[in-house]
Amino acid sequence: MTEFIHKKIDLLFFFATVWVVLWVGISIVYCLRKLKALPKIDQRDILFREWRTSGASHRSLFTRLSGARNCLVVTVTKTELHVSPIFPLNLMFLPGINDLEHHIPLDRITNITSKKGFLRRRTLIVDFFGEDCGKKEIELTLRSPEDFLSALEKGERKPLVLPKGRNNLIP
Repeated sequence: MTEFIHKKIDLLFFFATVWVVLWVGISIVYCLRKLKALPKIDQRDILFREWRTSGASHRSLFTRLSGARNCLVVTVTKTELHVSPIFPLNLMFLPGINDLEHHIPLDRITNITSKKGFLRRRTLIVDFFGEDCGKKEIELTLRSPEDFLSALEKGERKPLVLPKGRNNLIP
């Protein structure tokens, strides 16, 4: 078997390289198509933005353990909360797998709780209703949590209206 590997090492290396390039290429095309569907943020609407924050989704044990450390951008506009990874991490499938990309209308945020995080940094847990009207949670570790909370208070909220038959989700 080792003789076969030594004879075919160039061919194996070629196939491995093609596999990785193809995987990354498909991922980039997928994410670029998804980015075109996202609305552009007007700079005048930004109430708060912090780069290189940390966070994790509470969707599952895997997403809690595989959160992002110092590679998220958190933006609060007049109507939405945006959480997304920085470039080039936003070009891979990782944000979808780890549930790290969210565009949350402010009226879908139901609760924000605070807890002491690692190294006494304050961590905020944001509860909200997702696009499917299911309850979701994300954990954000910000350098300026007070500014984040005041920006959320300044935002424009409309009354929360869920699709018919889903009103039992409101706490």
